[in-house]
Amino acid sequence: MKKFAVIGNPLAHSLSPQLHGLIFQQLGLEAQYYRVECSQEDLRGVVASMKSGDLDGANITLPYKTKIMSLLDELNIKAQHIGAVNCLVNDKGSVIGFNTDWFGFSMAMRAFGVEINGGDFILLGAGGAARGVLYTLMREGAKSVVVVNRSAARAAGLIDHFQRFRGNTAFTARPMEDLSRVPEEICIINCTPVGMWPEVEATPFPHLMLGEGHVLVDTIYTPLETHFLKRGRMQGAKTINGLNMFIYQALASLDLWFGEELSAKVDVRALKTYLEDLIENA
Repeated sequence: MKKFAVIGNPLAHSLSPQLHGLIFQQLGLEAQYYRVECSQEDLRGVVASMKSGDLDGANITLPYKTKIMSLLDELNIKAQHIGAVNCLVNDKGSVIGFNTDWFGFSMAMRAFGVEINGGDFILLGAGGAARGVLYTLMREGAKSVVVVNRSAARAAGLIDHFQRFRGNTAFTARPMEDLSRVPEEICIINCTPVGMWPEVEATPFPHLMLGEGHVLVDTIYTPLETHFLKRGRMQGAKTINGLNMFIYQALASLDLWFGEELSAKVDVRALKTYLEDLIENA
């Protein structure tokens, strides 16, 4: 019986066990998936438990996507470029860090028909989730990305990390208080936890004026419609929640853990319906 887990704090909102449980059921895999809520001081013990075979793999969520990296034996090249990991693989006692967030975000944008190449984007946040999203934007040819964060220094640091990989993408850092009006044709992506359950009334920008030319994307999936997305929808913007990203990063993790493309056999529509019902009836 293979064993997997999601590692983070807090984890009450996480539906990773339910998602992976249904995936294992669909594929007839003998595997279990747990929540492991821990402090930063416990991370070394979590990695040790993987080395000893207690866990075959894990997903990493906030706030540990960057903090766990120094404890790992190896980093996949994409994880190195991104500077964050959300998936761990136990390879014969060596713990290797991967990033599948970038793939999940790419698939979500594709599913909703949002063209990244040549587009202009505003990225809210500069943490682990933002790194995977920024990598996708850069990789797929975004024209410009403005990184907005409460700490301007942290936003600038994120941009500095990506400067050597950026290609033709123009990067700018701005503090959150500077963002009151935005261009009419732009995609705004929330990579912060603001608005996530249980603080569902919170929003990163309560006074932002939006319209039909805007696309709002949230990496949060609980609730399905954050206050950020609801306000955007009411002002005419196109909105995309974080559920597709969540599902596709999980499927990429599955392929890494089992060493084959099992994800192609998964009924993604059934997964999405199942999770939507769970969230709406919580």
